[in-house]
Amino acid sequence: MDSRLLGLLFVTLVIGQRIVIVNANGHKIVGVNAVFGLPPPEGPGVMFSPVLFDPISACSPSSLTYTRNDAVIVKRGSCTFGQKAEITQTSGAGAVVVVNDEDSAFAMTSNSSWNPNNILALMVGSADFKYLQEAVDKKVSLSIHSYSPPGFDFSIIALFLMAVGTVFVGAYWSARPERALAAGVQVAPDRDIPPEEISYLGVAGAFCFIIVASIGLVTLFFFINFLIYLLIIMFVLSGGSALILCFAPLARKYLPSLDKEIALPLLGSTELIHFILMFPCYAFAIVWACLRNASFAWIMQDSKISNTSFNLTDW
Repeated sequence: MDSRLLGLLFVTLVIGQRIVIVNANGHKIVGVNAVFGLPPPEGPGVMFSPVLFDPISACSPSSLTYTRNDAVIVKRGSCTFGQKAEITQTSGAGAVVVVNDEDSAFAMTSNSSWNPNNILALMVGSADFKYLQEAVDKKVSLSIHSYSPPGFDFSIIALFLMAVGTVFVGAYWSARPERALAAGVQVAPDRDIPPEEISYLGVAGAFCFIIVASIGLVTLFFFINFLIYLLIIMFVLSGGSALILCFAPLARKYLPSLDKEIALPLLGSTELIHFILMFPCYAFAIVWACLRNASFAWIMQDSKISNTSFNLTDW
């Protein structure tokens, strides 16, 4: 379920309206039906022929005649929603799709001057107009039906187990020195995280961290469109580093011949294991960045987040 559908689900449940799904040429459009007019159909949906209403504002009668099988597409503005719906209803259309001037949708209302009670009316975001236009050009029918949320979403269980498992594994891993000391075994310092790179926060430091993090979140809220690529770069760097730190102990255990230091130009002395792991780990993070919108990218993303969480717990 995408974030837009979740947001619309919350809003429409509060005001009592239904989410409407419009399948246009293989693209799923999420809209909200109006307070007035016919309710959205249940089940597999009703097929409509998409047509651009003339005039597109639908604030004056059309010289054309439409049928109950037509879903006319109009744009918001110049007159009320009720007037648009009644004019399209009078023209004979069975449904009217109002395209908002913003990439969002809400339940349209009407005053008592208009009574569009025999037409299915819904609103979609501005970004969806191109898909509707494409359906009109290709003469592809629209399938319109209401969205009914499942009684229970089993993905909640997977997310819960993933979150609890991440905390459990991270805590177990970070406590390995204490377990060794309890068993009377002397523990060597962590070679991947030297003591000089560990910071200990007191009360004042924790308070400052909260203030700085809050400012950062507010900044992201207002400037996310400008900072999104900076965040992606930071996530690639942190995710790649976290993968190296997680796999380095395993590489030392099963590939002891690689447990040595090498001298690199400009970089100085570094561990051979870190140098070798750098290539696949950062390549994994870069591939995620390139394919982050793919349906399977969440697996790569969550694996990096888990590794980062393990290391933060260890620190």
